[in-house]
Amino acid sequence: MPDYTDNNYTENLDLFITDMENDGDDYFDFDRDLNQNFEKIDEVIGGLLNLSNISDEAIDYIRAVTDGLYTPVDLSVKHADEINTDYDGDVWAWIKARIQAANYSGIHIGDYIPVTLTGGTIGGTYQIAANQQHKMVVVGIDTYCGWGDTVIPHHIDFISEKTLETNFTWNDGNTNNGTAAQQNPWLSSKIYAILNGVNNYSTAAQGNLAHGMNCSSGGVLQMLPQACQNVLIQKRNWMEKQYNASKQVNYPSGYDWVDMGKLWVPHEVEICGYQPNSYNRSNDSTANIDNLTRNMTRQYPYFMYNSRAKVGANTNARSNYWLCCPSGFTATNVCLVSGNGYVDQNLATYTYISACFGFRIG
Repeated sequence: MPDYTDNNYTENLDLFITDMENDGDDYFDFDRDLNQNFEKIDEVIGGLLNLSNISDEAIDYIRAVTDGLYTPVDLSVKHADEINTDYDGDVWAWIKARIQAANYSGIHIGDYIPVTLTGGTIGGTYQIAANQQHKMVVVGIDTYCGWGDTVIPHHIDFISEKTLETNFTWNDGNTNNGTAAQQNPWLSSKIYAILNGVNNYSTAAQGNLAHGMNCSSGGVLQMLPQACQNVLIQKRNWMEKQYNASKQVNYPSGYDWVDMGKLWVPHEVEICGYQPNSYNRSNDSTANIDNLTRNMTRQYPYFMYNSRAKVGANTNARSNYWLCCPSGFTATNVCLVSGNGYVDQNLATYTYISACFGFRIG
């Protein structure tokens, strides 16, 4: 009988191979050449078919890629050992380090980190309930990495799962335009001031309409845990200018790269992938081409598979929430998402709209 050695077996499945040059004239061993090989193949295939033999992380990837089905987890719980051992329990220091190393292992779209707002009054007007809790959901991972007039670094964008338990007008003057000092509508809006705790109040605009608000005593940003505030970076984005000293306009007068603030609300494209309401519909030959036409804004992967409908943080009642872009139909309207989940628009002075706030860590 031939002297069979380890060289007669395949490397991965350990299947027997006949050496035809030396052993081709020897007898055929059904058990060794067929049965044992078949048993080894069947064992491996059986393991692949049995999901209990696959790691939880591998199952997460399979479900997310094949059908968008994924059960989100609290990252502060899932990675508690790593956070406690290497970062003294600081989940925000941990996530920042992971992002800067582009190490996203075990972090998936839809996962979240909970935050609690200290609460208080903003601008002497808007009351944020004390201990209001929010899940900050991972909506995009490196969505804009490498873009920008200055290179946007590795990052994760988070957006609150629920709206703030307070409604706000976009501006007290019924306009979605910018001002002479700040031509970008978002940066001149009241919502920007409320979220970031700044004073951008101005009437230096066409018609002397009121823009912004004095929130210099603090906004939602200052109600976040200090450890969270410490790791936030500006969201850099390509955004419209919309201002004309002689008239209200419903089309961009230009575009530029701007810092949206450490807290922001998403763009219509980031929610639904196109511009049903913010698209530039002006026939004015001086109007600049749209954000989507330049492909400078992308849909967040989270909203490809998950509902856009949101509820309030405490009431769980369906809530409308503002977006960061003006309507392309009229100079008075601003884009939003309705409580039913569809994208819409309404007057800048409409009072029954809240905000799902976002932030970027990178």
